[in-house]
Amino acid sequence: MTPENPYFGATNKELDTKRLEIQSSGFNPYTEKFLEDLGLSKETALDLATGTGAVLTILAKYANRITALDSDKDQLAEAQKVIELFNLGSKVELRQGNALELDLPDNTFSIVHARLLLTNLPTKTHSQVVNESIRVLKPGGVLVLEELGVDRGWHAKPPSSHFETLVNAVIEARNRTEISNQTGPELEDLVTISGLKTIAKNSYSIESRAKDPFTQLNVMFMTLYTPLLVRTGALSKEESEVHLEGLKNDIKDNPDMKVWAPQMFQVAAKKLS
Repeated sequence: MTPENPYFGATNKELDTKRLEIQSSGFNPYTEKFLEDLGLSKETALDLATGTGAVLTILAKYANRITALDSDKDQLAEAQKVIELFNLGSKVELRQGNALELDLPDNTFSIVHARLLLTNLPTKTHSQVVNESIRVLKPGGVLVLEELGVDRGWHAKPPSSHFETLVNAVIEARNRTEISNQTGPELEDLVTISGLKTIAKNSYSIESRAKDPFTQLNVMFMTLYTPLLVRTGALSKEESEVHLEGLKNDIKDNPDMKVWAPQMFQVAAKKLS
C-alpha cells in the first residue's frame, strides 16, 4: 500500500508512514510465527509491496538473499533506513517496480511474500499479481499472502456510534470502487485457481485497548481514508471530521474501550512444478 494509491486515498505521507510503523508492530509477530511454522529453506525471497521494509528483518531469518520491491520511492527510502539499522545490506536489494509486471527472471525465488498488497488493488488485478508471483517462484517455492477481510470483525466494545459510522463508511466506499472487502477470505480460492497447492492458512484479529497504539492506529486509518470517503460519497468531509472527533473523544473518555481490527488472513501455497 502506498500513500498515493488512488483506492486508499491517503495523501499525508508523514501520517501514513507512522501508521505503517504501528501497523507493523501489530502484524509482525503473526507474520513471523506463520513463516516459522512453514519451515522454509534459507534461499532467496521476494517481498512485494515492501513499503517501509517492515517485514525485511523477519524474511532475513528465512532467506539468504531478499529482493524488496515497491512502486513508491519514498517508501523505499524508509526501507533503506531499516536495512541500515539492522545491517541487512549484504542480504537485501531494494527495487522500484510494479507487482503486476515484475522485471525479474522466471524461477528465481524460493519465497514470494506480500502483506496488504491485494487488499488495496482492484480485484481484477489479483490473479495477475499471483500469476506473476508464480512465474518468478522456483518449482517447490512458496507464495505467502497476508490480506484483510475489511468487513470481518472490525468493531469496538463498548460500542461507539462514531466508530461504527466510520467503519461502515469505509466498507461502503470500498464497495463503490473496484476493490474488494473480501480479499482475505478469498485468498485460498485465488491461489487454488492459479494452480498452487495450499500448505498452510491462518486468520486472526488484533484486539487493543483505548490507549494502545493499535487503537490509535484506527484514528490514523480513518483520517487517511477521508479523501476516499468524500470522493465516493460515503461521507462528506464535514461528516468525516465530526465522527473522527467523536471517535477520539470516545477513546479518551473510555479507557476500558476495546477495538478489534479487521480480520487478517494468511495463506501459504506451493508451486508444484
